[in-house]
Amino acid sequence: MLLIGIDLHTNRFTCSYRDENSSVNQKAKQTETFDLTDEGLAAFYKTLTEDAYVLVEATITTFAFVRLIRSHVKEVVIANTYELKQISLARTNTDKPGADKLCRIIKTRVLSGEQTISPVTVPPKEIQELRGLFPAYRLHKKRNTQLKNRIHSVLKEQLYWFTREEIFDRKSRMRGRLKSVY
Repeated sequence: MLLIGIDLHTNRFTCSYRDENSSVNQKAKQTETFDLTDEGLAAFYKTLTEDAYVLVEATITTFAFVRLIRSHVKEVVIANTYELKQISLARTNTDKPGADKLCRIIKTRVLSGEQTISPVTVPPKEIQELRGLFPAYRLHKKRNTQLKNRIHSVLKEQLYWFTREEIFDRKSRMRGRLKSVY
């Protein structure tokens, strides 16, 4: 049984491997870093076995990465980042110690059955796409408010006194259109 902890970044990932089937004489623990390219993923796939358990920390690229490797391993677990910080408050959280920490957590989960973390469920692709629209909507609303505030300040700078309804109300805008047409 192969246990893998993966510290995932936007352009590379570091894997910590523990082989629970190896004898004492063999090196049972190792760490490797791969690029998130076709060549890097191909090299990573060669290290996987069908009895491998993988733990990946939740990041922006995790769902896409999990879709790529899910068919090559027995189980992939996505760890909630907040829960991981609560479990281990290590001062140095670089790639290798981070991957090793994830590997130890998946080892505990698989061998003892202890649920130290609750896994993140991967939503369907349609839900992921809809979730991607919400930040764009919030940004649009924020920019709209900024633009209205700017119009308001420019008019006040010119000593044009008004109420918000006179400028931003729908009825006022319609009256303005009708006046400009005639």
